[in-house]
Amino acid sequence: MTDTPDYSLATNMAYRTLITFHEFSFPISIFSVLRAMGNIVVNSYSEVAQRFNITFNEFYELASSDYGFSIRDLKNDRYEVYYNDRKCDTTIRFTLAHELGHIVLKHHKDGDKEDKEANCFARNYLCPIPAAMEMKLETIKDYIDCFFVSEPMAEASMNFRKRDYTNISNFNYNKYNNSVICEMTGMTLNELYGYYS
Repeated sequence: MTDTPDYSLATNMAYRTLITFHEFSFPISIFSVLRAMGNIVVNSYSEVAQRFNITFNEFYELASSDYGFSIRDLKNDRYEVYYNDRKCDTTIRFTLAHELGHIVLKHHKDGDKEDKEANCFARNYLCPIPAAMEMKLETIKDYIDCFFVSEPMAEASMNFRKRDYTNISNFNYNKYNNSVICEMTGMTLNELYGYYS
């Protein structure tokens, strides 16, 4: 078993998930996708604290992360995702995309390799390269405004853009890019270019 992150897998799984759930407009609706997956239950720290009749701070002390975490329920084949709802919206969006990455990539532990893959998944999921290229996003502010991400997330997406681009399969790139174009124009590829996707 290797400890080297599989960035190609993480990148392509992000695009497969985007394609599967028809996420072609921005910002990506991470809560909608998590609900649509069917086997994921999303809970805020506040909701869980209230459910167990404890304070937010008491649950926070028990939580394994300042931001969020996920637990796999093997018996029922589902996942529980928990997030700190006292963080800002952009941080919550990244946390949920990161946890979705762990789930989609079928991580069974939470190590450095797995976290790097989940981060790669999250940046490609929230800031898809074909969309950024189609809309000619070139600055951190462009990324923040279009994708509703934090400044560090926008910067990371831009810094890793060339490497992540080389990891996207031609099929995933073209399928996602064509769908973004159709979403942006409101036209089919046949209407635009005379062919089908």
